[in-house]
Amino acid sequence: MSTGAIGALTAYLEGLKRTVKRNLGDARENPTEFGRMAAARMDEDMTKRLADPTAALDYTTGPAGGLAGIIRRGGRHDLNMVHNASMTPEWLARFIAERGSLSSPSVAIAKDTIHPFERSSTFVFNPASPLFDPAQHRGNQLFNRDAYTFRKKDPKNIPPNVRRSFGDMRLTEGYYPDDAQAWAIRSSPQFRSFAEYEGSKSGARNLGKFSAADSDYADMLNSNLVEWAQNKYSLSPNKRSPAVLKQLQDSARAGDENARFILEEFRKLPSDYAELKVLGEVPINPRNVSALVLRDFDVLHSPESAGNLRKAAEDRGVRVGTPKELLPAEHRGLYDDTVGAIGRYLQKHQDNWKSAPSFTETPAVVQRYLDEDLYIRTLNGWVDIERHIPEYIYDSPQFGAEVAEFLTTKDANKYRGK
Repeated sequence: MSTGAIGALTAYLEGLKRTVKRNLGDARENPTEFGRMAAARMDEDMTKRLADPTAALDYTTGPAGGLAGIIRRGGRHDLNMVHNASMTPEWLARFIAERGSLSSPSVAIAKDTIHPFERSSTFVFNPASPLFDPAQHRGNQLFNRDAYTFRKKDPKNIPPNVRRSFGDMRLTEGYYPDDAQAWAIRSSPQFRSFAEYEGSKSGARNLGKFSAADSDYADMLNSNLVEWAQNKYSLSPNKRSPAVLKQLQDSARAGDENARFILEEFRKLPSDYAELKVLGEVPINPRNVSALVLRDFDVLHSPESAGNLRKAAEDRGVRVGTPKELLPAEHRGLYDDTVGAIGRYLQKHQDNWKSAPSFTETPAVVQRYLDEDLYIRTLNGWVDIERHIPEYIYDSPQFGAEVAEFLTTKDANKYRGK
């Protein structure tokens, strides 16, 4: 081996040691736990995935660097990686204190909210951590919508023969929703990086509310798929079979315009959030978690449980608090000014509500933090502007998302390359 090759290998091994120490360091005092975590992350069976023959039809070159805007390398800054913890504050406090890591979590990639799934205590993840981007952690799988993966299941318990046959996690799950939604899930590309997800026409640009009209369109596409399969193969498609999507993809690649249309239209259906399925343990530490965001409701109505949760997160070195508490000091003046300006605007039109503009005609900043129902009730005098409007804005999904962006940007700059 040449001197240069030896040097390169040494540098690689040293880098690997630093990565293990950084991301699994809080478990090193327990060798058994450390071994289990390392084994989960290095499980080669689950890193295998079904190839997507039509990837070239869909992908465009995305911005470099990851869930991009948050890391400030030229991409979108309105996306966050979050996990809404379906536990009471008391149970979550015990979980963090006693276990200290999330096992193969399903992570939502959401736009303009940190509560895409439910209003609960929420982990906001640091996208600069190497545990998340599929480009860095190849066992992870990223889809453009909720893929219903491993609902209360441990992926390590899936039989090895199933793992080898179905590396795609969408095919190892025991539950699917209705047929049309199932085909939308199955049609999603399996994105190989955050940058690819942001750059694809079937990726981040599809984030949005799935409306009743979208549901009707999905049903129509489902009917088209059934008709296509019956005409081509004289059978109805089985949504659990990997062969159906492969047939559709192969036909699209071979020039079948009907197959291409069905595949691409399923992929472009709106979705409230994308799902990143992380393989292995994610230690709850500041390297991986930018913040644990509490609900104002829990702080007000369950102060003792919320206090225990604060202590558990702080003991792990993780920021914790409501969005307003977590807002960095350098941005507080701007938001106070914004809240004041919105209040004055509402007060002005409340006094002359008959001539007030419609909600769609209001300034963008009003539409950003309020909704139409609140706007109308405020104009009619049913909302105390001075008391309730600040509370509403500081508890709004948009404000929470912006605070999360500030925190993850700080962490990305702090940890990049380390």
